Parts: sequence; structure tokens; C-alpha cells
Amino acid sequence: MATIVNQLRAMGCKADMIAKATVDGKPLSLAEPKKPSDEWDDGMNKLERGYSWFLDVLVKDGVVLKYRFGSVKLRLADRTWYTADFQVRMASGAVAIVETKGFCRDDAVVKFKVARELYPEYQWMMIGKKDGHWKVFMGDTIAELIP
Repeated sequence: MATIVNQLRAMGCKADMIAKATVDGKPLSLAEPKKPSDEWDDGMNKLERGYSWFLDVLVKDGVVLKYRFGSVKLRLADRTWYTADFQVRMASGAVAIVETKGFCRDDAVVKFKVARELYPEYQWMMIGKKDGHWKVFMGDTIAELIP
């Protein structure tokens, strides 16, 4: 339960909202986790989950209209596909494809670069965490997408 409460706090929920929150109709104090605390049903890893929380803040601030996880699959060549981590619709109208990386293998960098060339209608970002802050390794920055 402490993990659920911490996650709600990280998403910006106030104490009174957390006190009223329920899981399957039960108060949080009675809710039993269905999986270990570090696993989720949506398929996100820890880095992706952290970035989704960051995006939640940007949605709350009006910088981002909405985002989707794992919803864009782009064809690069025969039997070669690129599936983006996030599709982000900015308040400016721009649509960004965001790839989160803890580390980069050569094939991931190549696919990212090829996808960026083949699909110029999107803004492209490859990001990761460095010293506790989100850093853009390749592509546009969020500041460039804000009007």
C-alpha cells in the first residue's frame, strides 16, 4: 500500500484525495497488491513509468495535451519496425515521438535515426535520466516544442 500512496503523491494527488482513494472498491489500507510493487500491467519499465509521471505534470501544467504509451509502430523496411515508447501531443499542436533509454545499443540508435528520417511529420526525442534529471540525448527538446 505504501507504494500506491507514494505513486499517487508523485502524480500530484493531495492527501485528502489519497484518503478517499479506493482499489476495486476497497480503501487503500485494505487493498492488496496484485503484483510486486515494481511491476505494472501496462508494460512500462521503471524509466518509462518515471517519464509518464513527468508527462502527467506537463499535462497538468497545460504544456502537453495528452500522451500514449506504446501506441505508435512505424515501418522502417521489410520486416523492420520501430515501436515508439511515447507519442506526445503538445499544446502547440506538435506531435513528438519520445524514446526513453537507460542505455543505447547501436541498433536502437540506428532505428531511431532511420525512423526520424522516414517520418519527418513528428518531432523526435531520445531521452534518459542523468544526475536525476531528464536529458535529451538526440533530437528536439521539450523547450523547443512549447509555444
